[in-house]
Formats: sequence, C-alpha cells, structure tokens
Amino acid sequence: MSDISVGNILKAALPTPMRRALRAFLHYVQRVGRWPIILWQVRGTTRQDQWVLLRSALAAPFLSIEEPLEWQDPILLANAQVDVRGVGRFMIRAHSDELWHVLPWRERATFRLLHDKLRLGDTFIDAGANIGVYSVLAARLVGPHGKVFSVEMMPDTVEHLEHNLALNGISNATVCRAALSNRIDQFITAEVQPGKYGQATISPVKADPTAIRSEVKTTTLDEVSTGLRHVRFVKMDLEGAEALALQGAKVLLRKTDYLIYENWGRSWKESNSLDLCLREVGFTLRRIDGNNWLAVRSGSRRQDQEG
Repeated sequence: MSDISVGNILKAALPTPMRRALRAFLHYVQRVGRWPIILWQVRGTTRQDQWVLLRSALAAPFLSIEEPLEWQDPILLANAQVDVRGVGRFMIRAHSDELWHVLPWRERATFRLLHDKLRLGDTFIDAGANIGVYSVLAARLVGPHGKVFSVEMMPDTVEHLEHNLALNGISNATVCRAALSNRIDQFITAEVQPGKYGQATISPVKADPTAIRSEVKTTTLDEVSTGLRHVRFVKMDLEGAEALALQGAKVLLRKTDYLIYENWGRSWKESNSLDLCLREVGFTLRRIDGNNWLAVRSGSRRQDQEG
C-alpha cells in the first residue's frame, strides 16, 4: 500500500499532456513556495545584501516560469553575503545553487542529526564540502578542541569555502583541495554545470558540452584521516562517486561512528555495492530524507546513551 499515492494514481489516469501541465504547475508552486522559507532563515548581512535577497524573492514568480518541467534552484540576482539562522555567514554567488545549499530547511534531518550527535571535542569529516555550510556548523558544534576536515575538489569552490570559514572565524577546520577516490595522487577530470556548483562530479552521467572542467588531484578518506584515532561523524556528498570513495576508506570506516551519504541509485549495482560495503564493516543503514541515508556503527547508540 505504501507505493500507492495520489500522484501515482494521477500519473496512471491522466493523458500525457495533462500530466505535463500538472507537473509544470506543481513545479511553479514549489519554486515560489521556497522563498518564504528562505526569507525566514536567511538575511543579507548589509542593507545592500538584504536588498539583493528581497529583489531576488520579488523576481522569483517571474523567473519560476522558465523551463517548468526541469529542476530550478532559487537564485540570487547578484553576489551577496548572507547570515543563515543558526549556522553562520556565507558569500553566495549570483545565479548559482549556493543559496539553496546553505538553507537548513533543505536537509532538515541532516542538520538535526549533527546537532544531536556531535559533541565538544569530536572530529567531523565533510566529504564534498562545497562552500562550507556543514563545515561551519560542525566546527561550532565540536568546539575549539574538536576537529573538522573539509574536502572539496573544485578550485573556485575551494576559494569560497576558505572565504566562508574565515568569515565565521573558524580556526579548527582543515581544508583539503582534492577529489575523493580510491587512490591518491592521480589527476582526473571533474566537471560541473555553470551555476550548479553543488553538483560537481568526477562521475558524469552523460557528456555535457556546457560543463566547466578542471583537472583535480585525488586523495582518499583514509589519507585525509591519517593519524585520527576516532571520527565521530562523516558527511559524504560526492554526486555519484560515493562508492569509489568508500573503496579508499577501509581504515576510516572502522573508526567512524556515523556516516551520512547520498545514494541516488543511478544503477542497482552501484547502489547495492555502496550499501553492502557499509554493512560488511558493521553499519546499520536507514534512509533519513530524500536520497540521504544514515549509517550507524554497531554500539554507537549504546555509547550515546551511556554518555
């Protein structure tokens, strides 16, 4: 019964033109509906930044009409520095997906888990850090005696990551400029669509003539975590390269309590190998929201209760 929904019934009953029209309408409502949440959780740092935010919100009903059947991120019309409630301060690039990626509402379950599980003095690894929303949040939760390792491969995005860490006065985060893979010190091609900086990948699904490409050096999660005796939490968002990264994390996984990862299931084989790898080393898995899954090492919950 769980697979039966109003949406599935409508898809089966309506002719294709009506389904497309309904989908376009729902996309429009969703796009416009995000902006009250954005204005609740995000504010411009200066009056000029706040005006950019408000102007972008006012333009949203008109911009949201474009390409109604495709995914569309909420965007700023100009660069702006913003304060995100409960997280920190970030520089957001115009016409990019970065506003969407700093919004706590977007991945509420992940934010709750970090607040619930990270403690003072803990170690957090942000694998696929983008511009640093989780790195900033975790750095504050683990305190000055805790450690954060932020791994990001795209050169321009790394610069914004480092800028945002500095904006927030973060001194307990180490930035690693590399692509996570199963081997170290290789050079591979990473690509990203213009403006979709949160979707940079080393495993593109199909050739994209508009993509921005960069040659990046690889590292492994084992290399990043060398010398660490215990890692409390890993957040892994690698746009399809998660299974490859786990091949280079055999040591890390044995000393990690919690791991949040994206599993898009681009193929059954890829999805199954990712889950199997984690189960084989003692993790139990559950979906927390959308495509995000939580892996919990056996005994971690008991230690939380005892602590």
